[in-house]
Amino acid sequence: MPTIQVQVAVTLGDDTLKTLADLLGAAFEKALSNQGNGHQGSFQHRSGQKNPLFAGKEPPTDQGTLITMKEVAALMQVSQRHVTRLRDTGEMPPPLKIGRAIRWSREVILKWIADGCPKVGIK
Repeated sequence: MPTIQVQVAVTLGDDTLKTLADLLGAAFEKALSNQGNGHQGSFQHRSGQKNPLFAGKEPPTDQGTLITMKEVAALMQVSQRHVTRLRDTGEMPPPLKIGRAIRWSREVILKWIADGCPKVGIK
């Protein structure tokens, strides 16, 4: 059976949202109960995959507040391009990649700045 994925943004009222949650809850319960019956539904297939946001790896442990490249540049008082150069050459703490998003731990960056921005590891 082919699977079609659709992404839709909809604004719902409270009553409609509750009804939709009830319907989806029932569908998920049915999918879960079919897992033990030998049915190979898409829900079962996807539940066994690792998190796609982290490129198949386990999600990282809590890194505190995550900040963007723009925020890192502001903390360092440099351009975003300079942060990119530092990242690409491995001269700063490595970022976390969440899907396509690149973020740094604010605490790690602040400690790195306080330590005088030592070279972390040259690529």
